Amino acid sequence: MIYFYKNGFHKDQVRLNIQGPAFKFGLGFFETLLYNQKKICHLNAHLTRIFSGLETFSVPFQRVDFESVILEVLYQNGLLNKFARINIYYFLDSDQEASSPLIAAAPYSSAPDKTYQLYISPNHLHTHLSSHKSMNYMYYHLERTLALQKGFDDALITNPGKYILEASTASLLFSDGIKFYSPASKYKLPGTSVAVASSVLDIKKKAIGLDNLPAFKYVYVLTRLSA
Repeated sequence: MIYFYKNGFHKDQVRLNIQGPAFKFGLGFFETLLYNQKKICHLNAHLTRIFSGLETFSVPFQRVDFESVILEVLYQNGLLNKFARINIYYFLDSDQEASSPLIAAAPYSSAPDKTYQLYISPNHLHTHLSSHKSMNYMYYHLERTLALQKGFDDALITNPGKYILEASTASLLFSDGIKFYSPASKYKLPGTSVAVASSVLDIKKKAIGLDNLPAFKYVYVLTRLSA
């Protein structure tokens, strides 16, 4: 894999400072975007979200011409005419230097008609960090791994009060057959997919407990792509 980092293109391996906050604590943020053979989907929305995380936690960072760099990364990986998953990473490798974006791309295939089975995670989530897409993603990774081991497709994440937040790799959208609802909580990632869906659907925010599930006819998995 060829990736962009610190104003240059590199292959396969990333070298981290062993004393840096990224290596020691996983300090960083990331976004995952879709390239649909023609267009980088919703780039501005993803940049707005990652910049918000960086600014909220006072992480100094550099900017680049993201569209041109992403297209070059796609070209160098032979993906310009294919579906691809794009990742933008900002990690703090040093306390003395601003974070530089690392941009990577990999082949991606979707299954839009797939019916998902979600495993209700026994480990609840309640932290302000979950409203930002940080690189300290171990909780979500472990919950998804547990769900896969049990034969499910993903984990359903709830808070200690057993109110639904999201899936480990996706936002969720609920419908009673007439109206659409997004789980209301400040302790979940504000999904760009929900924001896009809101441009064509009237989506209400609603606290949804596990005991409310029988009231809904449909649950839509709005995938974030895998990291």
